[in-house]
Amino acid sequence: MLHILNILNMFKYISFSLTCMFSYTKIFFWGITIYLSKKEKEKNQKIYQCLLKNILSSGSVPIKFIQWLIPFLYITMEPEYHYILEMFKETYENCLFHSMEETEKIYLELFKNDINDDYENIQEISSGSIGQVYKITDKNTKKDYALKVIHPFVRYELFIVKYFIYYLTKLFDINNIILFDLNLFLIDFEQQKDFINEGNNIMYFYHQYKDNHKIKIPQLNYLSNDLLIMEFLEGKKINDFKEHNQYKYSLLFLLFVNNNLQFLKLNHGDLHEGNYKIN
Repeated sequence: MLHILNILNMFKYISFSLTCMFSYTKIFFWGITIYLSKKEKEKNQKIYQCLLKNILSSGSVPIKFIQWLIPFLYITMEPEYHYILEMFKETYENCLFHSMEETEKIYLELFKNDINDDYENIQEISSGSIGQVYKITDKNTKKDYALKVIHPFVRYELFIVKYFIYYLTKLFDINNIILFDLNLFLIDFEQQKDFINEGNNIMYFYHQYKDNHKIKIPQLNYLSNDLLIMEFLEGKKINDFKEHNQYKYSLLFLLFVNNNLQFLKLNHGDLHEGNYKIN
């Protein structure tokens, strides 16, 4: 029986690898189309939407790469083309959800228990490049929590891409072509796919700000490589507020960031609207 399961898993990984290669080929095609377009390629919104659609359906690595690239492009692109980057901000929270069955499987492996026996009102909140987040209610205490769980195949996908980039750099001086070091991206991805790093950061910030009534960091309840559970804090995205308020709240958040840089010697490293809320 174990031998049959190993064979099935092997075919599953081969199928996933082929799907990845096909998806990356489509992304490459749309990228080349944009580059070679004789029209005003920066304003060809339809092509960009096709590229975005393919990125969102191509797994964790292309999505994380776009997220990683957006701040660099905000600095290097002319402001009149920033609307293109606004389109690609969809990659922050509007990625594809994996099935509830996959989440239940990960939870079962960790806790040796069905998630539905421990929690109720399980709601999908958002999905990012590496994992997705649920709002859950503890059946005993009736307290709400946020549960973040890793997407299936993330580590295997990164494994494939690392070797692909390794051999690509042997053939071409790829970092000079694309103007930044892909190894930095891979190192960043490697850290983010392990929720232990994220959990340790959450705990550190929680203790730094636990007595602050303006800035709330969620308290961590459970931590593993693939799943974390933390206090659920209510709030809205900054874009849900009226325009005249956005600047005020942005300023407050920047003061928080500056405080970390000046006094804690820390940089958040993944600043985007999906990673903070305003109450």
